[in-house]
Amino acid sequence: MNNVDVMEKIYLEYREKVFRYVRGKVRNLADAEDVTSEIFLKVQTSLDSYDEEKATLSTWIYTITHNTVCNYYREQSRRALSLDENALYSDTDDVMTEIENEILKESLAIALETLSEREQDVIVLYYYHEIPLRDIAIKMGITYTNAKFIKHQAISKLKLAMKNS
Repeated sequence: MNNVDVMEKIYLEYREKVFRYVRGKVRNLADAEDVTSEIFLKVQTSLDSYDEEKATLSTWIYTITHNTVCNYYREQSRRALSLDENALYSDTDDVMTEIENEILKESLAIALETLSEREQDVIVLYYYHEIPLRDIAIKMGITYTNAKFIKHQAISKLKLAMKNS
């Protein structure tokens, strides 16, 4: 079977699962579709480097999926912090504040990578999507108390990671 056939089989088997995962994390439908396309493009370009002795195909694809979603949020926070044209003409203090905020957000994006997938999910859903912890607990199939604990634990880890960076 050639790579085109293999890729088609992979796409048909995993497209719905991957899209549901992405859609659960990315609120905007068009962005979710773009992220899903990006994931399958990465799968296709990396297919030759897949090693079935290191991970199952599904684990490998979901790792690519998770990392691509994290990259999406990292890029979103960078865009939100990019200096707009007006900031270039404002006084120096405003520009310095924007630069400091951009550096802080970049550090936060790097610190997010130190969290477990579950902790990242809680933080992203709570802070980026502004979903209440009770709803997050239901969505993740955990108790409200556990969701609060995971959030608290993740924030502590983020503070430590940012302090050390």
